[in-house]
Amino acid sequence: MASYFDDHNISEPKKRKEKFSNPDTDFFLNYQYEEEAPTEAAYDFTQNAVSLASVFEALRDNNRIRENAQQQSILDNLVTQLLDEAYSNAKGNPPASKRFISNLPTVKITDKIKENTCSICVENFKDKEKVYKLPCFHYFHAPCIVPWLKLHNTCPICRSEYETDDPEYEKKRKAKLFPQEDSEEEWDPFYG
Repeated sequence: MASYFDDHNISEPKKRKEKFSNPDTDFFLNYQYEEEAPTEAAYDFTQNAVSLASVFEALRDNNRIRENAQQQSILDNLVTQLLDEAYSNAKGNPPASKRFISNLPTVKITDKIKENTCSICVENFKDKEKVYKLPCFHYFHAPCIVPWLKLHNTCPICRSEYETDDPEYEKKRKAKLFPQEDSEEEWDPFYG
């Protein structure tokens, strides 16, 4: 009895060797997904994404995170969002502006802040660490939040948007924040 491939005059596909891979980082480390040579912006994005992915990979192996379902859920959502953005050729949110990142206020560690943990690395804040406070009042270690802000202009927890260096995106963001009234509406003496 002939095989399906012989009956239809097509060649049988060769079996690929199975390799052990990490789907969280494989996309960021391979350029095979791109049809053209990567641009400098794509290279910068890839470098930032690799550093961010390595942070997440280290966190994934942390036993404390595995025990805490809420933190694991946040981490899974972040990794999923990164992978979704990488696989879809959608533009997504631009990075936060360099001015915004450089002007982030550092916070003096108090007893109240010591009780909190950085949502990215899930470590408690310690006395001599550099901690940034975003305008939405979420606190993060500097080495945790800066790579995120170099990729996104949003808070990783509440998704509050911050300024970017992209003028087109800023124009759209400001239009969304301050919508213009419709000038077509007529004045109605009944409603004043």
